[in-house]
Amino acid sequence: MNIILNKELIDLREIKSWPIRRGEWFLQRMLSPNAPSECEILGLKFEIEKGVFSPAISRSTEFFVKELIKRCVGKKVFEVGCGSGAISIHCALAGAKRVFCTDVSSIAIKCTKKNAKYHNVLHKMEIREARGFNEFKDKFDLIFFGLPYVYIENVDPLLEKYGEIAYSIFDEKYKSQIEYFTNVSKYMKEGGAAYVAFSKVGDLKMFEMNLSKSGLIAILESTEKEGRADNQFFRLI
Repeated sequence: MNIILNKELIDLREIKSWPIRRGEWFLQRMLSPNAPSECEILGLKFEIEKGVFSPAISRSTEFFVKELIKRCVGKKVFEVGCGSGAISIHCALAGAKRVFCTDVSSIAIKCTKKNAKYHNVLHKMEIREARGFNEFKDKFDLIFFGLPYVYIENVDPLLEKYGEIAYSIFDEKYKSQIEYFTNVSKYMKEGGAAYVAFSKVGDLKMFEMNLSKSGLIAILESTEKEGRADNQFFRLI
């Protein structure tokens, strides 16, 4: 009985640690000296600064672009966590009326501005270094956040090891998730829509619990396989 119990405990630890190990594997690839310095998404080139979440290494960005560009035409769009700017810039080019975006990383903001200038959409965008909805008092037709999906009790050791890019994958006690769910309805125009992306690598039970506490329901609109994980795109109601 003790042997079986020990095996169960080991298996449980393995299940809980796998998302963290997978997240670190992605960060290590993105920060590698051999990491791509640019990528192409739906025919458009984007420069990737070292220390910014790389669409060249994770396919999730292209998946989210495909979902959002068909919904953004004529809309006032807001993206939380813009990274390289690929999603916001694609929305600006696809016909969004105006695009607002934030990121906690100063490197990401620099990268987004550079890419927006390259694609000649800087005049259509507001790009600010901020957490979540901070810095804005506007209301939006379409809001999107590609949630950092790996739950972690304390993100500080990862920040020391990898820098601010750790925020793109790891979410301390799901604070960013809770903040988004709590505040998103305050920033939506009447008739507007809010979307969120989450991976099955994340803690789905906690995701559902945080939604419920915020009085929201997530409707799964689309999903895409990426290795052992599914990227999921939800509409919030």
